[in-house]
Amino acid sequence: MNILSIDISNFLIINSASLELHNRGLVRVSGENNDDTTSSSNGSGKSSVFEAVYWCLFGDTLRSLKSADSVVNRNVGSDCSVVLSMEDAGRVYRVERYRKHSSNKNNLYLYINDVDSRGQNNKETQEFIEEIIGIDKTAFAASIVFGQGYSKNLRRFSELTDKEQKECLERILELEAFSKSHDVVRDALKQFKHERANLESECSRIEHSIDTLKTELLDAKQENKEFKKSIDALLVDIVASQVAVSEEIADIDERLLTIGSPDIVGLSEQIENCQTLKTEVLDAIEKLNTGYSERRNKILVIKNGTQKDISNLQTKLDKLSDGSDEGEDCLYCGQVILESKVKLRADGLDFEIADRQRTVDQLAEKLVSLDKKFKKKRAKLEDTNEVVDAALDDARDQLGLAKQEWLRETHLKELRESKQELFDKYATQYSEVENRTNPWKKVISSKKKKLAALQTELETAQSALTTLDDTEKYYSFWDTGFSRKGIRSYMLDKVIPFLNERANKYLSILTDGGIRVRFDTRKATSTGEIRESFNVSVTNLKASDTYEGNSGGEKRRIDLAISLAINDLISNRSGKKFNILLLDEVFENIDETGTYYVIKVLEELARNKSSVFVITHHDSLASYFNETIKLSRNDGLSQIH
Repeated sequence: MNILSIDISNFLIINSASLELHNRGLVRVSGENNDDTTSSSNGSGKSSVFEAVYWCLFGDTLRSLKSADSVVNRNVGSDCSVVLSMEDAGRVYRVERYRKHSSNKNNLYLYINDVDSRGQNNKETQEFIEEIIGIDKTAFAASIVFGQGYSKNLRRFSELTDKEQKECLERILELEAFSKSHDVVRDALKQFKHERANLESECSRIEHSIDTLKTELLDAKQENKEFKKSIDALLVDIVASQVAVSEEIADIDERLLTIGSPDIVGLSEQIENCQTLKTEVLDAIEKLNTGYSERRNKILVIKNGTQKDISNLQTKLDKLSDGSDEGEDCLYCGQVILESKVKLRADGLDFEIADRQRTVDQLAEKLVSLDKKFKKKRAKLEDTNEVVDAALDDARDQLGLAKQEWLRETHLKELRESKQELFDKYATQYSEVENRTNPWKKVISSKKKKLAALQTELETAQSALTTLDDTEKYYSFWDTGFSRKGIRSYMLDKVIPFLNERANKYLSILTDGGIRVRFDTRKATSTGEIRESFNVSVTNLKASDTYEGNSGGEKRRIDLAISLAINDLISNRSGKKFNILLLDEVFENIDETGTYYVIKVLEELARNKSSVFVITHHDSLASYFNETIKLSRNDGLSQIH
């Protein structure tokens, strides 16, 4: 699976970025935070590039965010999107994920060879994407991304519980089928238990039914004797009831002839149309009022400002005209104030006052014209509103009368229908009684047949109980086989040597053979008992034999070796070999010697991967990389250089 490129918009701190991810070699990712000189490269958005890849594929982040909308750049507040292009086996995939986007909302899109291949919803599309890439977000974060371990989604493998480590490897090995099979078997065993209870209950029920049926058979023979006496009495009562109902039906038919056919639908549509028109008229009045107020206020603001300017200019003119300053030195330029200069300045002020007064007069004329047009349009709309109100009232009155007629007609039709049903019931009843043969003969025959059937049913249920016992033993065997102690444990045992070999291969480079790890599916208890439990042990020839006892730099190298081993496992076992690695601050807490060994591993990785991206703020390491990608943050937004 080759991840080709990524396009980012308004995601976290990144404003806009496009980046080719394939065939880049060993790439250094650095940063510059111009918003906070004390932060150096921190906060520049370096990790956000990796976050964008993870979020686009899985809809989650590698850091702990308060809400799904937290991925949107807070300075922009909307239109967050990440588009990721991939290629596998001749197919080109494009994944597009959006958040608070003006056009695409919060949707997820999948295109295969530019063909829209989305599911019915975002959840189904997400399932398609994970099926295509072959791993889930936990396995991706544990193998493709090596980060700083600061959230639930980016915990290093050593930070996972034994159970979580085992589940992660099971997902990589695609053992979900066995887990699902185990669930199927356990559900089947529950169902067998339920079926057993049902069969036992069924046997008891059948035995009780046999006893009851024998009693009913005796009663039916007695009823057979009483049957004939009741037939004649029933026929007389039915005929009398039919005559009474027939007279009621005739009366209802005469009353229905006096009722017309009200057009309720047409009147309802007329009212709806009137209400729609009234809403449009009221909206138009409101829009007219708003527009009028805005334009009038705008003119008044200009007019009042101009009048104020006239007043200020007049004050200046009056002061020049009294001649009190003539012969004195100017406070601003220091020259003597002369009468000729005063007159020249006064003429200028007169011109400005006259010019502004013309503006005031023009604005006054605009106000008069605006008021006239507004009143004319408003009067026209109000007249229309009155006409609509009158039509609406008339239609409502007609609809009320029509509904009364409709209710009366409906009531009579329902009443007639019920009477007709009663009449038909009497007719059917009469025919049934008249043609009835002695039913108790059939009842007696039927009960004898049921008695024989129940005897057979009881024998079948008892035989099913025996068969169920045999089937339950078969499923009990597979309950163990599909459990974690069965096939899944066997499959994990098969890949443990591979993980040990790969992890220790990388550790031999990273630590010069001083540290080794061992994956194991069994763990010895304090009493010496061996139990099924996933375990990763650490051996340090020069320090602690526990992961926790090693230094921060040693832990980081152990974690890197494990992550790379799991990445190799994915490539070799799942059939999904990814072309990139994303490594965040792999040199953190590592001394100069450790840095040298990490560089050796990175060079090894770059020979086997098309692109290895490494986030580091160590500028001194730049010469070891094919190229450097730099993110620069300015005014809360980062971009790639």
